[in-house]
Amino acid sequence: MIPYIEPELTSVTNFYLEDYMTDEDLEQLVSLIEEGFDQEAFDLFINEYMISPSIKFQDLMSDYLGMVETGPMREKDKDALSRNITLMNLGLSAVLLNNFSKYLNSSYSKNIFEGSGITDAMTKKAILVEVETVYEQLLSGSLSRTQSFILSSLRTMQRELIAENLLLKNSKLTGEAIENEIIRFKNSLRIKYPEIYKAINKGNVLVTSRFIDGAESIRHYKLDYYIDLVTRTAILDVDRNSNMISALASGERVVNFYLSDPRQVKKDREICQEILATLTLGESILALDAEAASILGIMTVDEAKSTPDYSFGPYCRHSVKRCSAEYIKQINDLLGAKNGN
Repeated sequence: MIPYIEPELTSVTNFYLEDYMTDEDLEQLVSLIEEGFDQEAFDLFINEYMISPSIKFQDLMSDYLGMVETGPMREKDKDALSRNITLMNLGLSAVLLNNFSKYLNSSYSKNIFEGSGITDAMTKKAILVEVETVYEQLLSGSLSRTQSFILSSLRTMQRELIAENLLLKNSKLTGEAIENEIIRFKNSLRIKYPEIYKAINKGNVLVTSRFIDGAESIRHYKLDYYIDLVTRTAILDVDRNSNMISALASGERVVNFYLSDPRQVKKDREICQEILATLTLGESILALDAEAASILGIMTVDEAKSTPDYSFGPYCRHSVKRCSAEYIKQINDLLGAKNGN
């Protein structure tokens, strides 16, 4: 028989206490931003206040799953562990959303709005609310699927262990024979449930889902990788959206495409490299309307977003900014000339 286990649970009460960004923490980041160290502040925010709590949750869930596969649990212990997992998941969501909102509404967005020329308070609020809402929806959906995966894995492993114990009881095996059967059984679980063991051994606890050509695609990630990915994308969207809105409001038909985040990546998107390599009057630009794109022989922002490889998607390092007044004048002359004006 495989001995029953009593899970050792981590207390929920103070688990994330040190991960919440305080006003003093925010002041330090703001000081960096105001001194011109925007990228350093951004990286510090991501690493300390988003990735750090994510790794804590990830490691704890890996430990729980590793514990679950060692032996069956009684119902009261399974219920207690399930509650703990649910509360830890809710706690992570709360700390990430708190920290994201604080940083988003700090001097980071203030600098972005000043740089893009947006002064209207309602427009600023609309941009921030949109980014925050999309981020919350993305985060809550992913963490919900992650929780479901962890709880389902718990139930699956426990069901297998209880069934195996029943088989062992009926088999009348003893001594070395029963030990060998337990080893064989546990090895079979590793083959049968590879995703659970990737979560145990590699930390791939986070689950994402999307539909490709009508079929659902499920992927498992390390949580810290995913949080880094979606947070950087969301924060950069403030910059992208602000500059596009400001350009459109000023009647400008193109925006400059440039490298915004200098972090190292294994390979840049091909679509981004194509945009950078396509120069119009010496600049890499995207059009804000289809007519301008057709005349200039460039992509629109929407095309760049929707073309396979997805510029501005997760882990894209590029953004857009308004072009200089002199450059816009040259573009307008070019558009006018090709329209026959």
